[in-house]
Amino acid sequence: MLSTEQLAERWGMNGNTLRKWRMADFGPPYLKFGDAQTSPVRYRLEDIEAFERKFMQQPSNAPPESSNKQFGGMWSNAVFHGKDDK
Repeated sequence: MLSTEQLAERWGMNGNTLRKWRMADFGPPYLKFGDAQTSPVRYRLEDIEAFERKFMQQPSNAPPESSNKQFGGMWSNAVFHGKDDK
């Protein structure tokens, strides 16, 4: 499980953005332990990954999955592992 601060770091954003998202009923599902405004909030990794998949964008010039083999898997490495194709 990740805290608000850990998820904010993962996504390169401020934790206040996630707090505002929760107030606006947006973002990945979360668990809140208690009723107080300061009660700890945690995000399950599987919920975070599902939310990331939902908003994943593919470039319009992306080869179809079936043609990925001709690139030796380079495309999937670039997309899923953050490597460039240089």
